[in-house]
Amino acid sequence: MSDKELEKTKSREVMDARKALMNDQDFTGFEGQTQDMLSTPFLKIAQTNSLQLDDRDDKTEPLEAGKISGLRPGMFYNSQTGKVFGKKIEVIALFAKESYLYYGKGLGNFKGEYKKLEQVEELVQRGILVKDEGGMGWHDKDDPDPKKAGKCFYAITFLCFLPEFPEEGILPFVVKSKGLKYAKNWNSLSSGMMIKINKVPTKAARYQLVWTLEIKKDANDQGTWYNLGDSTGSGISFAGNIFEDKYTEILEPLATAKEIVKTMKERQINYAAEADRVSDSKADHDDFLDDVE
Repeated sequence: MSDKELEKTKSREVMDARKALMNDQDFTGFEGQTQDMLSTPFLKIAQTNSLQLDDRDDKTEPLEAGKISGLRPGMFYNSQTGKVFGKKIEVIALFAKESYLYYGKGLGNFKGEYKKLEQVEELVQRGILVKDEGGMGWHDKDDPDPKKAGKCFYAITFLCFLPEFPEEGILPFVVKSKGLKYAKNWNSLSSGMMIKINKVPTKAARYQLVWTLEIKKDANDQGTWYNLGDSTGSGISFAGNIFEDKYTEILEPLATAKEIVKTMKERQINYAAEADRVSDSKADHDDFLDDVE
């Protein structure tokens, strides 16, 4: 086959992939996936208290069990594979889910996921939960130590595909507490973004939009943390759309990711419960609750 013919074949494959993505802009499907395929690790932000931090002074020393080589506070990482992405990444937010997550004390003690505030307030009325002193969430009423008690909190879970790391698959990214105002704005922008396709302004589907997430450092008298923004503004910005030439190589894996998200929505996979199911250590459970603000 000549170089010209190869170029035509490649161009045809790219066009076919684009058509496949354009043909379905609604995540309402999720067929043919096994439970193992849905055991998705999490995209996380390392904090100063994250147990996976590489805190070796001498890098020639062996790495302790549970630690991730090269992981520093303020870096994105894959909670299961240990892949470190740095402080700035590009993501496609395939789906966003708002809910209240309730974790009991200890590993694997997931107690529920609630769509409405009224469901959480019912647990308060029954004497199971009590409002946190700071007003950011709830904790088990009977536990003498609120900081270590079971937690219930409002969160937005984004299912993310990373164009620069397609081999990582789909990574749920849970945002709560101080990160919510940035997450809500991001979710709103994702729902109403317009892009030009063949020079025609078109409302974009979520999977067509690429975003840059840049971690920012913030601090107050209570400590230091890393988040999707700080007092100067958000670390979330629009990077482009998948029909731009620089993203053509990810069209095929993105189409696969889109189908997986369809299946997860159809089966109503509980992402929080999934986090427990794939966890294998107490450290991982605590990190899920504490390191994403």
